[in-house]
Amino acid sequence: MAKVNIYEDGKVIARVEYNNNLDFWNGSNWTCGSTGRHLGLTRLRKSGQYVLIHGTQWQGEQDSAKIVTEEEAYRAIVSSGHTELLEKFPDLRRFEEDLDTDEDLDESKTTIQISKALQNRLKDVKTSPAQTYEDVIMRLMVVFENAEKQIIANMSEVEKAEHEIKKAGFDLGAMKADGFNYDPELAASPVKQAEQFCERVICAANDY
Repeated sequence: MAKVNIYEDGKVIARVEYNNNLDFWNGSNWTCGSTGRHLGLTRLRKSGQYVLIHGTQWQGEQDSAKIVTEEEAYRAIVSSGHTELLEKFPDLRRFEEDLDTDEDLDESKTTIQISKALQNRLKDVKTSPAQTYEDVIMRLMVVFENAEKQIIANMSEVEKAEHEIKKAGFDLGAMKADGFNYDPELAASPVKQAEQFCERVICAANDY
């Protein structure tokens, strides 16, 4: 398969293999919409940048390629009707999240809004260009959970109990200010001791 150079300021900065995976059949020929012209999409291995490949059958013209943004790559896929390419380029699926549709919602998924800065940080920790943001977040969650387990393992009995109380949603700082102290000698669990303390504080405040 022929190679197509990518130029910047007259200098070759990358080279991709020609393809026309965005073409469609118009009843007579495969085309991107203009006679004798073709369109393909690929991705650079090292940088992860998307590239549109412009093919031509016209004499005197050469195939060319251009680096484009992720949104431009997504629009090219949708315009061509080849939405199956979103399986090959899963990062582009996020542009689907804001689309209205008559399809039943997938209750197992939801949409979250993050800043561009956070998106860039997530992109920096990808292990491969094809890795999705969901994969990155899941991997970071595993790292965080393992680190948390290690920290908890090194805690004293009282520290573990206080961690459990805070994780249950109690304001441990305010409770300590009111006189709370976890007692490991009691049979009640840390959370139960916190609940009982709060009940006593509420009763005292209301003269129950």
